[in-house]
Amino acid sequence: MSSTTPRPVLLLLVVSIAAACAGGAPTAPPSDTPGPTAPPSPSDTTGPTPSGEACTASVTPAKGGATIEYVIRSGPYPKGSITDPTVVLVEVRDPDGKFAEGGLLHATLAPGESSLVVAFHDPLPPQEPARSPLAPGRYTVHVEDEGHTCVADTTFVVEG
Repeated sequence: MSSTTPRPVLLLLVVSIAAACAGGAPTAPPSDTPGPTAPPSPSDTTGPTPSGEACTASVTPAKGGATIEYVIRSGPYPKGSITDPTVVLVEVRDPDGKFAEGGLLHATLAPGESSLVVAFHDPLPPQEPARSPLAPGRYTVHVEDEGHTCVADTTFVVEG
């Protein structure tokens, strides 16, 4: 992440698509089919969580370039512990409805944390090849914890 991007206060475990598939398929597919019908929304809520707060998801920036980093924020999730962590599934789908490169990951919240901050399309270390530019269009983001207490969807737009 860039030095201007806030560092998350959580332990992030990113699992590649192959590793995620080995652990089983996601419990629920995204509820929205990508398409040109609606303008980008900063967040869509699914109602109150057990704590009474609304579960939300957002992406910053909501509209940007093909080579920049997009920061996904979501929550609140149930607070986990070391013995019973909260695992969150994050799916990013491209304009064609397919998983974007690096767009399927699982994050484990640090004990006591209830919000998630992850970077999508962030720069790779210098020894790694650069990420391919994102295709222009609307991307959908679906976030959900294992207990389905916080489920939210949002979008962002990559300009051509």
